[in-house]
Amino acid sequence: METSLPAIVVVPLSREGKPHPRSRQIQSESPDLRQVQVQEFLQRPTLAPNSRQVYAQELKRFLGWTDLTWKDLRGQHLTQYKQFLEAATSQRGKPLSTASINKAIATLKSFFKWMVATYPDLMSTNPIQRIKLEQISPAPVQGLAPEDLAQIWAALNTLEDTQQRDTVLVHLLCHGLRAGELVRLNVGDFDGRLLHLTGPQPAATRLVPLRQAAQSTVQAYLDQRCEQGETLTPDRPLLLSHGQGRQGDRLSYHGLYFAIVRLGQRAGIPDLHPHQFRHTCALELLHQGVDPMQVMYLTGYKSEKTFQRYLPHRSEAAVTAFYKAMGEGQADQ
Repeated sequence: METSLPAIVVVPLSREGKPHPRSRQIQSESPDLRQVQVQEFLQRPTLAPNSRQVYAQELKRFLGWTDLTWKDLRGQHLTQYKQFLEAATSQRGKPLSTASINKAIATLKSFFKWMVATYPDLMSTNPIQRIKLEQISPAPVQGLAPEDLAQIWAALNTLEDTQQRDTVLVHLLCHGLRAGELVRLNVGDFDGRLLHLTGPQPAATRLVPLRQAAQSTVQAYLDQRCEQGETLTPDRPLLLSHGQGRQGDRLSYHGLYFAIVRLGQRAGIPDLHPHQFRHTCALELLHQGVDPMQVMYLTGYKSEKTFQRYLPHRSEAAVTAFYKAMGEGQADQ
């Protein structure tokens, strides 16, 4: 007696059609081979820490959206991904902002450009090159008012354990440093007068001159740490954490942010954040007549396009610079 075999079913393996968000599907247990290139891209020594974090988040989102291999990606898929972003919502349930969508697209532009150059056998053409970033009207730059700064300096006097560190923190923020730059500073980066900021690339290295008040405040903070028994080697963090279980460790970005938010609450300034000090520094330098190119250098701006937001204040700065050069002070008329 012959045994009948079940009918053969042909399963198509074509991957044509639209990619589907994998986050809503059951994931395969096999490893995602695309992660090899993603991790290599993220571990490049020239990548700044903040950029690495943003790139990691956005590439994770993209890989969760599609399971297409690098070879299979086409421009139409990236168009669909942008449409997906435009319909997506944040963790708070709100639509993604134009800036957030641009950040996601810019990440893929950077990654795919690197892929084409590094792995032409896996990606011969850049599938996202025709996708453009959305134009965003630059938000007006707002610095801290003199009365705000006065309240902040007064609030520092109400602190206890962190008073000396947070005073150093505010002094350095007032010199236009980014929060990420501050937490990476080591003791050896301060020579008593200047800060030597070393970036991931030689071109990113810059000197930041400190006012005398800032110089003495930083030195007093370091002297206090020596008196408390700390050995200050050049590679020790310039700013220390006071968090529970982290005392003596390097101050983290989130720790710095929290310190400024708490200071704002004490000063009666809601939503105070570190970047406001950076804006204040750049505006003050421009108002004092410092050349915009020098202000860009001192504050670490690399893009003239980004710095354009400050230039509406250039007229007032030019008037100030003129009377300063003439030795006449501010004109009465």
